Amino acid sequence: MKDKLIDKNKILVLTETVKEADPMFNAWIDSGLHADILFAPIKSKLGRAGRRLWLNGILSGASMWYGDWKKTVANYDTVIVHASELTRTIPKWIRAQKPDIRIIYWYWNPVNEKSLPSLIGDEQTEIWSFDSDDCKKYGMKQNIQYYYDSKEAQESDIEYDVYFVGHDKGRKDKLDKLANIFKEKNITYRFDIIGENEPNIPYGEIRNRISKSKAILEINQSGQIGCTLRALEALFFQKKLLTTNSAVKNEEFYNKNNVYIFDNNVEDIDGFMNLPFTDTTDLKKKHDIDAWIANFMN
Repeated sequence: MKDKLIDKNKILVLTETVKEADPMFNAWIDSGLHADILFAPIKSKLGRAGRRLWLNGILSGASMWYGDWKKTVANYDTVIVHASELTRTIPKWIRAQKPDIRIIYWYWNPVNEKSLPSLIGDEQTEIWSFDSDDCKKYGMKQNIQYYYDSKEAQESDIEYDVYFVGHDKGRKDKLDKLANIFKEKNITYRFDIIGENEPNIPYGEIRNRISKSKAILEINQSGQIGCTLRALEALFFQKKLLTTNSAVKNEEFYNKNNVYIFDNNVEDIDGFMNLPFTDTTDLKKKHDIDAWIANFMN
């Protein structure tokens, strides 16, 4: 059976982000998709806190906080809404504007108690995730985790062997232990651990720091087995991956020369770092934006 022809002009992707600072948002646009920001910007913390009363369905009239997309949503055949605590009432509102529209509620992160599929309130909305365990648990459809090639991407000189970036989320003790092991084995590293009240590092800078490393370190959240952004960065940047996720063995891009899975024994990690890298560039197209969209449509 032939793949369906996809009219990207009829697909709208909605997310919470700052578009000027989000390369993925711009990558959607570059691929031909239409994309917009879910909520109109609010500068004050007090204003954002108050807005939650509407977005969580406690007060009616939440659409006054929606972005400009609400004026044109009826022009689309398919809307992809990124799942979060604040977006769970949006599918029901979109359905009221255009009853026959296709709504995809996309979990780009693992489900938590504030983003349960049961809270969405629109039975016709399709629920999708990248995480196979969440798909089994909540009866969701599964799609790939995906990434993009950047026109601005440049090769950099290697400054350290291993790079980690992420919020603490209870991982600092494990990172401290790994840091000691790396020091013992003369493996250089850079860990950017973002504290609870610290600002996020601009993603463009994260990409720059990845390019200066030989390997990306991934420590999954407890219970998460789906392919993460870190794994896709390793594929698209052609870097080695050090990960706690044993399920990565099921991914097509898994190669023992490129991917090291942590277990109780890490004595051979220095040997892994010295193995020649196996090129997997040909697998990028199976994990890019076009592949992600095609899986929804075919």
